[in-house]
Amino acid sequence: MKLLVRRFWGQLAFRLFVSHVIVAALTGAGVTMFLLFLTRNTGHNPTIEVYRSIALDYARAWLSGLPDGEPTDTNVDPMFGWTLILSSDETVLWSRGETDCRAGMRLTDCMDTTELPHEDTFFEYRGEQWVMVRVLLANGDQVWMRRGPVIAEPFLVYGNVEIKGYAAMLGFEVLSRAALALPVALLLAWVVTRAQVKRLRLITKTSSQFARGDLSARIQDTHDDEVGRLAQQFDAMADGLAQNIELLQSLAQRNADLALQAEQAAIKAERNRISRDLHDAIAQRLFSLSVSTKALPQLIAQNMERGIQQARVIADMAEQTLLDLRALLVELRPSQLVQQGLADSLRQMFQQWQSLQRVQVEAALMLTGRHLPSPIEDAVYQITQEALSNIARHAAASLVEISLVEGKNQLTLSISDNGQGFDPQAHLQKPHFGLVSMRERSRMFGGSFSVESVVGRGTTLQVTLPLVEQSSEAK
Repeated sequence: MKLLVRRFWGQLAFRLFVSHVIVAALTGAGVTMFLLFLTRNTGHNPTIEVYRSIALDYARAWLSGLPDGEPTDTNVDPMFGWTLILSSDETVLWSRGETDCRAGMRLTDCMDTTELPHEDTFFEYRGEQWVMVRVLLANGDQVWMRRGPVIAEPFLVYGNVEIKGYAAMLGFEVLSRAALALPVALLLAWVVTRAQVKRLRLITKTSSQFARGDLSARIQDTHDDEVGRLAQQFDAMADGLAQNIELLQSLAQRNADLALQAEQAAIKAERNRISRDLHDAIAQRLFSLSVSTKALPQLIAQNMERGIQQARVIADMAEQTLLDLRALLVELRPSQLVQQGLADSLRQMFQQWQSLQRVQVEAALMLTGRHLPSPIEDAVYQITQEALSNIARHAAASLVEISLVEGKNQLTLSISDNGQGFDPQAHLQKPHFGLVSMRERSRMFGGSFSVESVVGRGTTLQVTLPLVEQSSEAK
């Protein structure tokens, strides 16, 4: 039994229910005692003495100078009838209400007194209950008062306060109960809920601290009720979340280390590949060119014709070596592009090229900062590099304007110079390697490449590369 009581008392809802029962019981008891105290002055049917008291009130009003012959003020007195003040010889001294009698008239001249009761009493008049009273004053004058209809309604007299009617009594009862219940309810609610509110505020404060980044904040509420279990669940959640955050931070650091290692490994692998390509192709041909060139003077001295033929072979070999070297450079991805990203790499390229060539470069790079596929970045970098190389060799320009705009689905690269320009039709018959390389690199990614040039007015080339699945296919 004790265990059962402790189990129920440990429930917040049960304690609140008990507190409400206590409040209701104490309030009901207090109000009942208060009303019992008041009922000693409570009545339900007005008596003859009440109406005699009212008649005396009219006499005092007459003595205070209330005018004669005024009708009944229904806002003050809801009952009909009349009130007369008569002298000892039944001469009217003052009248009030529904009567033809006025001061100075004889009572028998203005009223049929035979129909009036001869004593103070309640009587039937037109199917309703009326009252007739006669009050003798100290100076021998009389107050006659007939009023009706008499309404049998409850009333309450407390001191000098008179409360009449069911509605007024009900209102008085409700207000009195509320006036007694409210302080008691507030006091008991404060006593019962003070500890609960304090615990809930601690939960709110701790959760705010945790949300601001204090991962060590805990509630540490050991009570076995709803609030206690809520606090314990919060602490458990906070412990798990703190562990997850610590694990994520460790994983982030590990990923950063792996990314650095992968980047270094990729750079090393790229360097090894370039080294192999240089050794297998370029280095061997350069060695052959070196040997052939050393032997050329002696061969010319011995046989002019064979020397000329050998010189032509050496020239062809040098040209082929240059072509192979250019092809290798096209495939090369600069290390700064891997380390710095596209925007910073391009700015560094522009600064170096401008310093070396003494040609002004105005660049506008409008990139959103989102991740771009590496092949797309490589293509933009190498096309820009080849375009600047062509300007340096052929354009004789003093200003280069470059813009790179990232749209939702494409990149647009535009490069313009104010150099000497050229005839595009003439170059169609004998295409330049740089233009061919840029066009093919653009088409490799499903993009477009265009050149506009006028002799003496400069050149503008524009490249558009889509940012869709073509980039992944190009890998």
